[in-house]
Amino acid sequence: MLLPGLIAVVLIGGAIAVGVLNRKEPPPAQETSAAERPKPFADLPPDVPPNRRGKDWEPPKLTAPSGLAATPVWVEAQAIAAEAEQLFEATREAKLAGDHALANEKGREARKRFNQAAEMTAEWEEELFETYGENEPTVREIKRTRSRWFERLDWLLKSIAR
Repeated sequence: MLLPGLIAVVLIGGAIAVGVLNRKEPPPAQETSAAERPKPFADLPPDVPPNRRGKDWEPPKLTAPSGLAATPVWVEAQAIAAEAEQLFEATREAKLAGDHALANEKGREARKRFNQAAEMTAEWEEELFETYGENEPTVREIKRTRSRWFERLDWLLKSIAR
């Protein structure tokens, strides 16, 4: 039992000694300058950082003037929409009370006025979007107001007889 272990140790030791004695020194490293080294990716275009704003980014547009909300078209449309809002509330109250004839009458008139206000400001709103962008605060408020008119119109179209 001791003899096979001793033979294994002698063989391993001999293999290590032969390996150490036969080892060759590596050739001296030649120092090459950075200009002489091969450049594996030289044929690729140079790195350019990505556009952090996204591919559809547009530069900021002009800031809307302070009197934009006082434009005559907008003032007139808001006056018409205010009348329509009163008619809309009267329509809702009549509908809740069960007076469908009154609700239909007031609802038709409210719908007519909301449509008039929306139609007279449609092109103007598009011009604002093109000139100042949709994120300008005054333009955003105008869009929010017109969206409320359309929500009212949707309710009236669904709830009132033609």
